[in-house]
Amino acid sequence: MLATVHLWKVKSHIGVVGNEMADTTAVAVAKGHELDEDIEQANMAGPSNNRGDMYWLYTAEELQPTGDDAAIGMAGETANHAPKVCLALLPEPNLKEALKSRLHKHCKLGQSNTDTIYHASWETMKDKIDHHYSHRFMTSSTVSSSLRKLVLQYRYGLLPTYKLLKRYKKSDSSLCPLCGQEDGGHHAMSGCSKLLEKATIRHNNVGSLIVEAIYAGEHGNQLVAADVGLNKRRATQGRPLMAVKRTICDSALSKSIPNNVRSQLQKHSIPDALLYRFDSKSRRRHYTVVEIKYCRDTQPGDQEMRAEEQHQRLITTLKQYDPSATVKHCNLLLGVGGAIHVDMIKRLRADLGVTGRSLEKLLCKLHFQSFEEVGNIWKHRRALTHNKLGAKKERTWESLVGPWKNCYANYISNHLKK
Repeated sequence: MLATVHLWKVKSHIGVVGNEMADTTAVAVAKGHELDEDIEQANMAGPSNNRGDMYWLYTAEELQPTGDDAAIGMAGETANHAPKVCLALLPEPNLKEALKSRLHKHCKLGQSNTDTIYHASWETMKDKIDHHYSHRFMTSSTVSSSLRKLVLQYRYGLLPTYKLLKRYKKSDSSLCPLCGQEDGGHHAMSGCSKLLEKATIRHNNVGSLIVEAIYAGEHGNQLVAADVGLNKRRATQGRPLMAVKRTICDSALSKSIPNNVRSQLQKHSIPDALLYRFDSKSRRRHYTVVEIKYCRDTQPGDQEMRAEEQHQRLITTLKQYDPSATVKHCNLLLGVGGAIHVDMIKRLRADLGVTGRSLEKLLCKLHFQSFEEVGNIWKHRRALTHNKLGAKKERTWESLVGPWKNCYANYISNHLKK
């Protein structure tokens, strides 16, 4: 079957003075006609798109004097005169991409509202966050646009939670539909009790990355315990298991600790990672208690206090039965939205022996792993909300259409009988 093809002529450049003159001149020359005096004068006047009256941006760069100019400059300098400075005015190649690339480093906010608490929080933390690793998602080709949008919404309080929907008058309640608590962005990502399992999986995933980096670093031989589901995760991935147990080994504890206290420490006071080193010269034990926490990107203080209190019993017991022992508490705080704090980088390098290229790879993995977890938790929350509210909607719909369905069925049966 032959398809019908239509050809349409689209007129363009109609009304442009220079283009109309060029068309008239071309037609006249092609037909051998003489040009009108008006057209000849217009052609002699110059181009119609003259930009002589336009402002054009340029950059001023100093040029090193060469030849005679250099000799004159040196002579002037020896005579206590200022050397001759040559400035070159280099115009920008265009007013779009070149201008955008030059101003992007200084004016990234555009017309954004900077009078919000979220912007103020990021401004307060700008010297405490490593921007090289915290914002890599903005230029990464591996992050989808939907996930990038979701993380930006979380960072600036624009996640479509019920608290925000009530503010926009799209919902009657600001409570979380899953747990009944006050809803919000951080509640959805870290505070909802119904999403605790997903939050635990997120914690163990990043914890495994950190423990693996510690094991491969300078203090790898000091790692004696890790409670982040490391070997379970490696087994599911088909990778060999690591020689790191979940419980604290007896050799890392002082012999003066009673057996009942020892068993309680080994079962109930296990940190995310424990490093142990015995100094044979001074006959002293050195412990490093590692605790990993997810926190708000711009408010790590609350989780810092919780991490300090969580293993206070373990630290107190170790010092009580071995007063000469030194116990260092190393808290690693990760931002839910992928923020990498400067303090965490310092602790990884100084206290845990993760340095060089290994540290760079770890920070990138932690950043992008946090992004994936944001998408996973939000997707799971939406599924649970849909299942819970969907059942209510179905029951409500049945209660509304049930009587109508009975009346309609009676009407049809009576009509068929007739």
